[in-house]
Amino acid sequence: MSRSRRGQASVEYLLLLCSMVTVACLVGYFLRNYVDVLVDKIGGKILDAVFTLALG
Repeated sequence: MSRSRRGQASVEYLLLLCSMVTVACLVGYFLRNYVDVLVDKIGGKILDAVFTLALG
């Protein structure tokens, strides 16, 4: 690795990490009003699947 490119991979990984955290924060911000509904729906579907498999 040449001297001018030393540390470039670390910077690229740091930028990737920052962009992923930013995307996660934006998604969380837009979904904050719908989290309760989403959790209830997902939980209900999981329970339905468990009962279907158990009673089969």
